[in-house]
Order: sequence, then structure tokens, then C-alpha cells
Amino acid sequence: MIADATCAPSQISYPQDTKLLNDAREITEEFIDALHDAGEEKPRTYRKKRVRIILTVTLNIN
Repeated sequence: MIADATCAPSQISYPQDTKLLNDAREITEEFIDALHDAGEEKPRTYRKKRVRIILTVTLNIN
């Protein structure tokens, strides 16, 4: 039990957190893979491009 208002859990993800965006991207790609039929052409997801963008934003690489 937290009795003091100054003591709060520090592991809270905020909406601007890029980790949330990356997690959502990975889950969406897993859904696409699971629902993809073997005989059909897979929809484009631009995975490599998105991974590069997420890493650039997360690590602040120019």
C-alpha cells in the first residue's frame, strides 16, 4: 500500500513513449502473419523501413 502521495510507481508508459508505438507495430505484424494464407500474396508492411524509423526516433540518431 502506498501511503504517501510522493511515492508512486515509476514504470508508467506515457502516450508519447515510442516503446508503445513499437509494441503496437510488432503486435500488428504478428496478426498479419497469423491471418495470412499461405497461397496468397502477403500485404506490404514495410517492416524494415519501420524498424529503422523506430530505432532512429528512439535512439535519436541523425
